Amino acid sequence: MFALGLRFKDRPEDPWTKRFNAFKAGDHGAVKAGAATLAYALKNANWKPRRRVILGAISSKDIELSSKSPVDALCRHLSVALDWEWRQDIIKKKPHKSLHTITASCHDRDAEVKDAYTVSALGDEPGMVMIIDEFVTRGATSGEIKRAFSKENPGWCFACIALAKTEGVGYWRDKGIVISNSHIPDSLLKVWEQNE
Repeated sequence: MFALGLRFKDRPEDPWTKRFNAFKAGDHGAVKAGAATLAYALKNANWKPRRRVILGAISSKDIELSSKSPVDALCRHLSVALDWEWRQDIIKKKPHKSLHTITASCHDRDAEVKDAYTVSALGDEPGMVMIIDEFVTRGATSGEIKRAFSKENPGWCFACIALAKTEGVGYWRDKGIVISNSHIPDSLLKVWEQNE
């Protein structure tokens, strides 16, 4: 799983968390900046397979990816910037509860998304699938998309990509670990600001 940064649920004043929250809220400038920044971060990756396909995670309440979704904007931008096929036409989902509202246990979150996705066969030789989501906590959604895709399309490799990973500063502080977004290079901040 690759995530550009961390989105802190208990530190909304963090500058990158503010940017990610604006993206989540659908702010046009933040969506454009997020897509450009993620593409810039991935542009020099050495993707080996000849065939490369992008799939986007679908909102919990929807059966297909809405063209108004920030994930749709990420997928569209990445497919052009990285020259990958965007094949959202092959993926569907059953609506389910939002995983962010399920606090009982990680097993309950996994159970909620289990078997929610279906993917059609692509044909041709296997390659690599980039699964795109805006924010990830544990990766249950990406794992479910991978399962559904592999069922109809064996032999493919996967890269799970998110704009940010949702974390709690307090949770890690209680374990004696300090987390921050200090790992994000200034070059990515410049890309974000130039595209906002």
